[in-house]
Formats: sequence, C-alpha cells, structure tokens
Amino acid sequence: MPDNIIPHTSDQTRRSSRIALNFSNQEHHMSTTMYITNENPDYDTLGGRISRARDALDLTTSQLARRLGVKTDTVQAWESDRSEPRANRVTMLAGVLGVSPTWLLNGIGEAPSAPAVSSEMRILMTQLSKLRKTHDAMSQMIEALETEASRVSRQFSE
Repeated sequence: MPDNIIPHTSDQTRRSSRIALNFSNQEHHMSTTMYITNENPDYDTLGGRISRARDALDLTTSQLARRLGVKTDTVQAWESDRSEPRANRVTMLAGVLGVSPTWLLNGIGEAPSAPAVSSEMRILMTQLSKLRKTHDAMSQMIEALETEASRVSRQFSE
C-alpha cells in the first residue's frame, strides 16, 4: 500500500463495515477521506461463506476440491472452520466461486447470487414426482379393488 494511503478502522467502523481511506498529500497540504461502506455485511465465518458460494454454484466439496487441486478433506476443513486457505488459495477460491476475495475473507461486497434456490427447487420437484408416482400406483390399486368389489357384489346378487 502506498505511503500516502492510510487505512483506518476502529471498533465502530468494523461493526458497520465502513472503511475509511485517508489520502494525504504533504506537497499540497491536502487530505481527503473516502469511505467504502457495505450496509449489510455478511457476518458468517469464512467457512460459511465458502460453503454458501459453493452451494450457489451447486458444486459438491469434491468437485470444488478437484477444481482447486486440493483434497476434499481440505475443502471440508475450510468449510467447517477447522483451517483456513492460504492467500493464493483464497484468490483461486474466489475465482472458481465467482466472488471477490474481500467477500470471502471479510463478508464485505457482493455475495453470490442464490441459485441454491434452484437446488432446493430440484429437491422439491423430485419429491413431487415421487408423490405423483405413488398417487398413480394408489389410483391403480383403488381401481383394481373397485373392480374386484363389483365382481364379488355381482356373485352375491346372482
């Protein structure tokens, strides 16, 4: 970071995810403060954010591990916050997951869009399909019972 850019954070700014960058120029005796804010910071852990971003892409831990060139156990350890990826892996993770490294590390910035809804929808559609098949089977059983009941009823009528 250049000498004239001084990051400023405090407990208050951390809570609101507001970062002030103070730019000063000694030659012209000027000072400017720029604020980078995020009204809704993501307070999840690094592992939680990795997991959510992976889910948003509908990837398994083993698929993500393969793309990163690491073991599945490594990705699982990251997601459960038992370990953290090294800096070069964070950059790779962000690229593969389609999020910024800043969001992964700090929860500041754009979270992944939620195609997790599509995976939930797929689960619901699968359950609905199974229910329809069960319903069809029950209809066939009812029809067979009605046919048998009619046959038995005709035998008693004769």
